[in-house]
Amino acid sequence: MDQPAEKFIPIPLVEMSIEVRFPGDLRVEQWRASFQQRIRDRYPKLLVPVLQPGAVPHPGHAPHLMPLRFADPPELNMVGVAINSLGLIKKVYPGWRETVREFLDYWEDLRRDLGISQVTHVGVRFQNLFSGRTWAALRQPFPQSYLRWASDENIVAHEGTFRFKRGLGEMVVRIALNKEDRKLLMDFDAFGRNVDAEEVPELLDVYHSDIESEFLSLLRQDYADKLLALKAKEGGI
Repeated sequence: MDQPAEKFIPIPLVEMSIEVRFPGDLRVEQWRASFQQRIRDRYPKLLVPVLQPGAVPHPGHAPHLMPLRFADPPELNMVGVAINSLGLIKKVYPGWRETVREFLDYWEDLRRDLGISQVTHVGVRFQNLFSGRTWAALRQPFPQSYLRWASDENIVAHEGTFRFKRGLGEMVVRIALNKEDRKLLMDFDAFGRNVDAEEVPELLDVYHSDIESEFLSLLRQDYADKLLALKAKEGGI
């Protein structure tokens, strides 16, 4: 899902991310130090995860599994590195081609230096907030099976999570709807598990396409056509 410039058309995208996880390897600590020097000009800020006093993290949030993040000065874009993961977060999104190219540049360095052959998780995530002008771009009644309940006039607010198989992986869709405020948060998370490291580039494109298709199906045709026209004008970014 590509984000054209807002001066042309209102865009609901809040944040997107790419993440690959792999079996934990303490050599990441050494790699991370040299990687920081490599990207320091672009991402000069170091963000260290902090546990709240007295907090006891569950296994998925153990301190060593929480990434150190290298961020740009306004902290709108950042790269996260933990002993078992590499992630890229964009709140200012230049488009898919540029974003995935940047991520794969970092990933191929890490994969080569550590000899990673298998990944435990590879995923793409897009979070969109429809409100104001973008609320008017939504197709109503909502076409997706996981949103049909929202057409019930008696429902004014709802939150839910739906998980289903999609193509080569799975997709989780998280929804937060408030009709009174005319806001709809749609969080699309497409991913696969336990795949060969060499498959990562292809799978990222597949998961991005899956999310883009799901996103476009939410929209009125005229708005979707404008996004696709801008995408084509920008050379398929």
